[in-house]
Amino acid sequence: MPADELIETIESHGLVTREGISRYIKNASAKGIEELRVELHDGCQASKASIRGYQPTIFNYVAGASIRGQSHCIEPECRANRVAELARFSLLYAEKVMLPIVAHESDVLSLEGDLMILSELRPLLDLGIVVPVPMELCLCAECASRLEPVREAMVRAVERAADDLSAEVTIRRSADFDNPSGPLWHEDTCVLQVNWPEKYDLPEPTFLAVRNPAVIARVRELADPGQKLPQVEVRRSGLMVHYVRRPAWDYLVHGVASSAAEWSYLSDSTLEIGIFHSLAHRERQDDMNQRLASMAHEVPLFSGISLETLAAVRRQEGDLFAGYRHALNEAISEASRDTQNHRSSREIYNDIVAPRLGALEVRQKTLRERFAKNVALTYLPSLVTVGIGVFAGAFSVGLGGAVARLIEAFGLGAFCNQLIQHGSAADSLKTDPFYFLLRLKTAHERDHEA
Repeated sequence: MPADELIETIESHGLVTREGISRYIKNASAKGIEELRVELHDGCQASKASIRGYQPTIFNYVAGASIRGQSHCIEPECRANRVAELARFSLLYAEKVMLPIVAHESDVLSLEGDLMILSELRPLLDLGIVVPVPMELCLCAECASRLEPVREAMVRAVERAADDLSAEVTIRRSADFDNPSGPLWHEDTCVLQVNWPEKYDLPEPTFLAVRNPAVIARVRELADPGQKLPQVEVRRSGLMVHYVRRPAWDYLVHGVASSAAEWSYLSDSTLEIGIFHSLAHRERQDDMNQRLASMAHEVPLFSGISLETLAAVRRQEGDLFAGYRHALNEAISEASRDTQNHRSSREIYNDIVAPRLGALEVRQKTLRERFAKNVALTYLPSLVTVGIGVFAGAFSVGLGGAVARLIEAFGLGAFCNQLIQHGSAADSLKTDPFYFLLRLKTAHERDHEA
């Protein structure tokens, strides 16, 4: 398993649960924290080394900053809660998911959040689906030469994206944190309130802490607390670069990974995806990924099944997974070809996938009913006779003789033949690519009955 060394480090320090992680971070010395960071980093490096051996597939992904819990809130618990969508998507569709995590120079709060994220994704680490990699890029001669053209394109695209954002957002100098007792107040910090257009699906507003002395002086010169910053100044100050920096870094990671296999960019942030589009020019594949991601929480079967059950079915039916995933991708491709009607993920599922799943359920039910009916008609009369004969035979010829009479009367050989025939018919269901989905539904319904 690619993450073995990392998992060994996590377990050796008892960093398995959120409570254990918080307790360790609270009690560890500065030296202990640094040694732990080095061990985790080395484990991620070992995991990253396995990437070159993966087969190219459109189902390999690089997890973007938003979906991997590295955007918005910095609280460890909040970050850990954030990766549930990544886990669900990965179990439903992914072959491998590259997870950039654990920076060499991260602060203790970030390290605690990274550990909680790894704890939440542990079942996927065990299955070899999630592949943790370190947050920094290798700059050896080989990697640097491969990165240079990618980096140049990134710099140009970042400038364009920051300019575009500057024209779309509204920024005010915040009045909320001017009180020296406020949680973000600091004499060399200026907090800005950023309001986003609806299309970005971001919490509104977000807050940006600025520590550049020149920018702070200019903001205080142009806007009093609560007042709007002139749009031209938003562009000139380069404030929006902060919001495009992470997707740009992800693009560099993606550029390195693509040398070994095709890795798609995975994000649930409209802002990140838009920036990545301008860099990677993979709109069609990213549109497919967006539809798959939205299906994971729009379709009740996918959104309702527990992650534990989903992981168990993925583990048990791994040989059926590839066929199901390919069929689902084909369903989305089929819908995408209909340019007249842009169907939502739920509509695609209801129109294309659900009817096939329903037909498969009917076939399974018919086979079971037919088998039960044949057994009842063939063996029920004998069952009554055997029930009487067992009591008599057990005393007259001993237990062994009674079993022999049972087999003779019940026709066990014929029964086994019928069982084999039913098994063959049932196995034929597994050739349907949506049989994996049927197993998910059965497991989900069983959970609700329990």
